[in-house]
Amino acid sequence: MLDDAFARTQDFADAAALRRDIMDTALKAKEMDARNSFLQELIQQVVDSMEAELPDSMVEGQLNGLMNDLAAQMQAQGMELQQYLEMAGLTMEDLRSRAREQAVASARFELAMMAIAEAENISVTQEELDREYAKMAQLYGMDAAEIRRQLPKSFFFVLAALV
Repeated sequence: MLDDAFARTQDFADAAALRRDIMDTALKAKEMDARNSFLQELIQQVVDSMEAELPDSMVEGQLNGLMNDLAAQMQAQGMELQQYLEMAGLTMEDLRSRAREQAVASARFELAMMAIAEAENISVTQEELDREYAKMAQLYGMDAAEIRRQLPKSFFFVLAALV
């Protein structure tokens, strides 16, 4: 039951203060979700409309990163990537071919973010990056290292421009 006694066990003065904190937390999460949705839509529009030649090395770098991530996920589950490939009836070339589209999309995203950051003269310090990764990790209940792995640094250049 949400009463004053319970609120005090949670380090709040009374139930009203606890309710306000719950509402504030929920509102902040909604605002962050709305901001992230807007940002994702905006970024997708930029990526979809950009006309640029992707360097093969950039796509290969993204593809290698995807393969490394998959290998790490498999290891975390107690399986080697080669075992996964055998179970799925795939070769490494098959897997890389299937992942190429995602690697191209990631490379386009990275290129778009770098172009925006350069055009807008946006810079982000390491401390700002660390703070944003920590905030997102807390908000989504994830490890900051996982957020760092999933969101490239360039994502925060654009985020910084919108704040």
